[in-house]
Amino acid sequence: YRLDGGAWINYTSAFDMGAGSHTVNYYAIDNAGNTETVKTLSMIAPPVTTIALSGTLGSSSWYITSVTFTLSATGGNGGVDYTEFSLDDGAWGNYTDPVVLGTDGTHVLRYRSADVVGQVEVAKTVTIKIDTTAPSTVCEKSDPYFWLNSTDSHSGLSSIVYRIDGGGWILYVGRVNVTGDGKHTIDYYATDVAGNAEAVKSVTVKVGGKSGVAALLTNPILWVLIIVAIVAVLVLVLFVMK
Repeated sequence: YRLDGGAWINYTSAFDMGAGSHTVNYYAIDNAGNTETVKTLSMIAPPVTTIALSGTLGSSSWYITSVTFTLSATGGNGGVDYTEFSLDDGAWGNYTDPVVLGTDGTHVLRYRSADVVGQVEVAKTVTIKIDTTAPSTVCEKSDPYFWLNSTDSHSGLSSIVYRIDGGGWILYVGRVNVTGDGKHTIDYYATDVAGNAEAVKSVTVKVGGKSGVAALLTNPILWVLIIVAIVAVLVLVLFVMK
């Protein structure tokens, strides 16, 4: 026999032709030397299916919008009979039109096609990661300090940044001590691995000033009143002693 027009090989056992379409020529010779007319066997491979994905690709192979997948198949013996797919280990279903995936998360899509004689392509697999939701950040404060805590449900948190009084953005790594007396505006937001950025939030932090007993003790009006009261008491004592 010979494969795809190659050299003639003495047949001894079954052999693997490999993937794709192939042509096998073969003949036999008996002990008397009679040679059979060469015969031909054409092996046509199953269909080949390709996929096209449509959506907005963010970072780290995550899509930040819904994703539409389109399947196309060609080839096969007698042409393509049907194309089917399975999503997230679900049941196989016939593919007819482009399919929209709109649910956040990591999806595993398998797909394949069959030809009219029943040959089924080996299933192919693609992973589609979707994250359309930005992180959410909460600020906790105890003047003059503040803390930022962010959560993200899908691709994961990438970074948190903040700025003070409209200055440059700073990467948040832990508790921040705000300096400089007065009120300060803290802007902050987080970004996830997919590239979704949270809307900027703001909080006010107060620095300096006294409260409670400390504020009273440093109040000049209070000290004036105390002195006046002391003088009044002394005057009264002197008056009584007379």
